[in-house]
Amino acid sequence: MRVPRGRVAGGPQPGSVERSHAAPGATVLQVLRQKGRYVYPLFTPDIADDVASYVYWQGEMDEEAALDMMCEDADDADREAMREEMVTRKMLDDAYPEWAGRWLVQPGKSADRRRRPPEWRPCSLRRAAKTLTDPHQRQIAADALALSRLTLTDDFHPDIDGEYIGFGAVLSWEEGDVTTRIYDDLLNLAHQSEYCDRMGEVLIPLDDPGALHAWFLRMGQRFEAIALIDRLIHALCHGH
Repeated sequence: MRVPRGRVAGGPQPGSVERSHAAPGATVLQVLRQKGRYVYPLFTPDIADDVASYVYWQGEMDEEAALDMMCEDADDADREAMREEMVTRKMLDDAYPEWAGRWLVQPGKSADRRRRPPEWRPCSLRRAAKTLTDPHQRQIAADALALSRLTLTDDFHPDIDGEYIGFGAVLSWEEGDVTTRIYDDLLNLAHQSEYCDRMGEVLIPLDDPGALHAWFLRMGQRFEAIALIDRLIHALCHGH
């Protein structure tokens, strides 16, 4: 991965980690999404997809409805010229591997296990951390496993209205891909109205000396999660 325009970037690439073990890239990305939302939110491909629908496409899955609205009296050439200026579904589909926007599901002991495609199932990070031969890949699996085992909650979720823009990192597959354009446009839109850039907050009574100590204890796993997420982003953005 490259770091576009000074912004933190990273993400599991469809490279050696993905080939060496069943769906590790998708599994690591899912752990980052699940745990990061509590302590260090990441602007991931699935969020970019949702934001594109909200910002550009009138809530639809692609640009056609927006083009219908903007080009009601235009001819086909004008419509295609307008499409060239937009973020399109094709841009998003071309920007990421197909698995990047998919939430994996662990099937239960039922017929669903037989029907569900294998690529929809997370791999065993515990097994990957033991069996992957490349030390960088093993460390990624081990860090993702450690992150997945942390108990994190919404205890400190701030009661604030507005679009959330406080993402800790933009996961980008390559320099100049559409992810950063979508994030920039989200920031511009949010700054024109209400927005939230705080991950959490806590009120500590001045007459309760033990409250601050209790908060420090509760923050322990969050600090550990931030360290693991930082390490995973660093490893992933260097192409391992």
